[in-house]
Amino acid sequence: MRGNRSGNGFSLLEVMIALVVLSVGLLALIGLFGSGFTSLEVGNKTTLASQLAQRKMDALRVIPPVLTLNDEDHPSGMRRRWSIQKSENDPNIWVISVEVLWNNSQDQGRRVFIKSLKFF
Repeated sequence: MRGNRSGNGFSLLEVMIALVVLSVGLLALIGLFGSGFTSLEVGNKTTLASQLAQRKMDALRVIPPVLTLNDEDHPSGMRRRWSIQKSENDPNIWVISVEVLWNNSQDQGRRVFIKSLKFF
């Protein structure tokens, strides 16, 4: 038995299925925004930590190392540690190390570490 239906429109069931499919897609897209912002925050913090480590390394490479040095400070809410030590293998080589530590938004410890050698 055929009803008196013209083929020009969509049925209510078709519209509801289309809305469900669209809603699932939009929810997935919104979830990507959250993870994208988290990745952006991690990238920004890592870049800042790398810059802090490099600035300290540049400052330490300028001073003449005459004795062993270990120290730290806390710029931009991060913990920065550095050391200057004589090499165990060669007394004319000094090892300069800089480490920057911080916690991300999930309270996980993150770290940037650089090391350089200075010859005298």
